[in-house]
Amino acid sequence: MPLDPERHAGELWRALEGLPPSHWTYLPYGPFHAIHEFERWLAGVSATSDPLFFTLVERGAGVAAGLASYLRIQRDSAC
Repeated sequence: MPLDPERHAGELWRALEGLPPSHWTYLPYGPFHAIHEFERWLAGVSATSDPLFFTLVERGAGVAAGLASYLRIQRDSAC
C-alpha cells in the first residue's frame, strides 16, 4: 500500500529500529537514531514519486513491517 507517514510511522519504527547499522550501509538514508528523524524522512519521501515508496504490511496482522521503493517508473513501457 502507498506509504502514509501518519498511519505507518510508529509501526515501521518498531519494525526497523532494531536493525544493525550495517543494514543501512548501501542506502542513501538511515540509520535513524530517533523516531522524529525517521518521521521527518518518511514525510519527505512520501511526497515524491521517484522513488515511489510503499509500505509492506503483514497480511494476517495488518501491521506495517517494512518498506519498498521503485525507481524510474515508466508507464509508457508497461506490457
